[in-house]
Amino acid sequence: MLTLKFLLQVLRLAGFSALCAAVILAHTPAALPELPTKGNAKAVELTDSLKQAAIKGTGVLEIGQDELNRHLQRELQVKPAATQAWSQTQQPRIELLPGRCRVHLHWQLGPLNRTAAIDLAVSRLAHAYRIEVLGGAYGKLELPRALMRPLQPVLEQLRQSLQPEIAALFQMHGIEIARGKLILDPHIP
Repeated sequence: MLTLKFLLQVLRLAGFSALCAAVILAHTPAALPELPTKGNAKAVELTDSLKQAAIKGTGVLEIGQDELNRHLQRELQVKPAATQAWSQTQQPRIELLPGRCRVHLHWQLGPLNRTAAIDLAVSRLAHAYRIEVLGGAYGKLELPRALMRPLQPVLEQLRQSLQPEIAALFQMHGIEIARGKLILDPHIP
């Protein structure tokens, strides 16, 4: 009976330690991808080039990660909240990885930095595209997609803000996410 109580205490201690480690990892900010520099960058309207490529069907269009982040910086305006004195939101950043896109979110609560990341994948089902949440991270704590649900309002606001770009993107017949670039094919298969 004594060994069973001791074993139960050890299991409780191990569980509590794991929870403490998860809290520490979640509150440790993750490294964010660098913002692209504004020098030497041609100011091409991304939405227009997507629409023209879909209409003309000329060839494969490649969009780099830096170009996407520059476009986000131009198009998305972070609105100051009523809590601006102690809370500040930064621009979202995109990191393109093979087969997925990681959206990095960053905000500052007083002197503390907080980060979150959401992994998204694009798949084509018949004649429609589907964006799926694969998982993500709070700080440095990697989590499955079910635990990314609290970030859904942020994704919904991003979707509303980028509706013209998303509509133009979904006119393409092939979308492939590679390391550092988005490969779009407007040709009808």
